[in-house]
Amino acid sequence: MEPPAMENKASEPEAKLLVKQHIRFLKRTLGILPSSCESLDTNRMTLLFFAVSGLDLLGALDSVSQEEKQDIVEWVYAQQVLPDKGCPGGSSDVGGFRGASFLGMPFDLTKRSAGVCNDCSHVAMTYTALATLLILGDDLSRVDKRSVLQGIKKLQLADGRTMTMALDNAHIWKPMGGRPFVRWPPLS
Repeated sequence: MEPPAMENKASEPEAKLLVKQHIRFLKRTLGILPSSCESLDTNRMTLLFFAVSGLDLLGALDSVSQEEKQDIVEWVYAQQVLPDKGCPGGSSDVGGFRGASFLGMPFDLTKRSAGVCNDCSHVAMTYTALATLLILGDDLSRVDKRSVLQGIKKLQLADGRTMTMALDNAHIWKPMGGRPFVRWPPLS
């Protein structure tokens, strides 16, 4: 079977990437999201990642001041979920990052967030948090790496399916059905 014939599009104007407008939009989203994105509050970490990585890809990360970059780094670390052995049914040995402070956790630049019962990390938010920190030049020294690895390990079920969030009472969370879209290698 032959592919469909290609039309000659030489007469059509070539699409241009509006770099300055993209940079302005991405920088704006670092501070405030459009009202149309209000429903995405739990995904704020991912939106931040796309803004930071977009600026980096466009060669405009230097247009963000060092102070703003440090504020972003501190905000990301404030979303780190730490193990909390004091919460019945909470995350006693797993960690990672949440998407935002949507659970009402106060944002405090001076300290990492403390564990809260039923507060849990999310695999996609953990990935985008770590990627954002690396793009901004952070050395990840404040990441609780052991608990992040435990959290990722806990996400994989024996049959290969994965969950997006891990809690000690993970049986209440339904795993992603069908074929897993992520297969983590077994961690020992």
